[in-house]
Amino acid sequence: MQAQSGIQGNRYSALGDSHTIAANRLSYTFDLQGPSLAIDTACSSSLVSLHMACESLRRGEFNAAVVGGVNLMLSPELSIVFTEAQMLSPDGLCKSFDDSANGYVQSEGGVVVIVKRLSDARAAGDVIHAVIKGSAVNQDGATNGITAPNRQSQVSVIKEALQSAKISADLLQLIETHGTGTKLGDPIEYAALVEALDAPRSTPCLIGSVKSNIGHLEAAAGLTGVLKLVMSLKEATIPASLHFKSLNKQITPKRDDLIEVASNSRPWVRPKNGLRAAGISSFGFGGTNAHMIIAEDDPAEVLPAETEASPTILRISARSLSSLELNLKAVSRWVESQSQLLIAVLSQAMHHKRSELEYRAAIVVSADATRDDRSALTRDAMKFLESPLADRIDSTKKSGQKYSFLAAKAYRKTPKILFAFSGQGTQVPSEAAWLYKMSPVFRDTIEEGLTMMDALAKLEDRYEVAVPINRLFTDLNHARGIAKFIAEKIAHKKAAAVADKTASAS
Repeated sequence: MQAQSGIQGNRYSALGDSHTIAANRLSYTFDLQGPSLAIDTACSSSLVSLHMACESLRRGEFNAAVVGGVNLMLSPELSIVFTEAQMLSPDGLCKSFDDSANGYVQSEGGVVVIVKRLSDARAAGDVIHAVIKGSAVNQDGATNGITAPNRQSQVSVIKEALQSAKISADLLQLIETHGTGTKLGDPIEYAALVEALDAPRSTPCLIGSVKSNIGHLEAAAGLTGVLKLVMSLKEATIPASLHFKSLNKQITPKRDDLIEVASNSRPWVRPKNGLRAAGISSFGFGGTNAHMIIAEDDPAEVLPAETEASPTILRISARSLSSLELNLKAVSRWVESQSQLLIAVLSQAMHHKRSELEYRAAIVVSADATRDDRSALTRDAMKFLESPLADRIDSTKKSGQKYSFLAAKAYRKTPKILFAFSGQGTQVPSEAAWLYKMSPVFRDTIEEGLTMMDALAKLEDRYEVAVPINRLFTDLNHARGIAKFIAEKIAHKKAAAVADKTASAS
């Protein structure tokens, strides 16, 4: 563009023109020190990037990845070339798999996703929008033309992704296709889907293409399809693939029992014995193919079964009393209709991810509360809000009621907190194993002690270590704002062991 405008390049424009700088500048700006690379496989670039990020996460190379794809049309040259090649739709409509399909429509935009290992995301209480179950990438190899699709390669990449996800083809309810709406590409992709998904099904697998809705984002097309699937899962709705009237006559054989174009929007019903799951394909014009299996998160896997036996606390906070009341009403309405397990999942997310603002409230729900038990929760919340703030502690709790409310205004000055050692000490082996895994401060305290114990290992053939739980909790509690410690007289010796740690706070 500079050359066409007669503008001479310089050292700054050289950096801006480099493909790699798109990723590297983000790493520079946000001080991200893991792998940073720009991937170019044409139209499959962003889905290939997401696949590579997931593989690196599985190998433990890093703990989170930022994956993005963007397409900008800054000059007309490429559009002119594609028009001459009869790849673009002259009427400006992308009609995927339709008999009147006449090419695709270029568009601009970008999508960025953050991916983590599922176990890490759950432990951190992150909001999980979807789960990548598996993925695969391959190449067309030698075909009758470098831009010509290879049906068998498309079949292979879908089957490899299913194998990676450890699910069978009949469990997919939706495929987000590459679906460019071209005379050559659509029939080949349809035939590949028939072969890859050929298994007994009670209902056809729906197919569609986001390109019919917003056009082809080229390098960002794969992540655009991922975003469509994530939103579809969130809304439990399969959106329509637009401009479809009748199947392309070049598509043979037609398998209406196996595949159906989603020509209208419909509810995405969860299978009785499974989760909502979908596949997405993205094919580069140079022959690099990617397919990914995406599903909703399984609430049954989020919390261990024993967690359900405990009451659930939903913490709500706001900067003003009016905002607090609005939030309490909204959460109450949601809790009325949800399962106890989903309420527990929301509780975990609110605990980890919501800031503690000045005005605070909580809903405490008994573990055995059914939907019928919670049917009047919103009504009681309204009554609760009518009472003065100072009185809002269990003010609506009735005999046998399975929920209660609390509210208060936070102290402006952080109070000093006193921690009492009960004198019981360590009770059972490994009772603090979970804290060791989840709390860096607690883990550092243990490892500090084990470093000193290493010297003893040289003196004894075998030794066991039982660490006083009181000592281990000291650093952890300091990190959480506890200022002072006291002990029952039977534990005064153990409390004394941490006196040096608490002297400055006493």
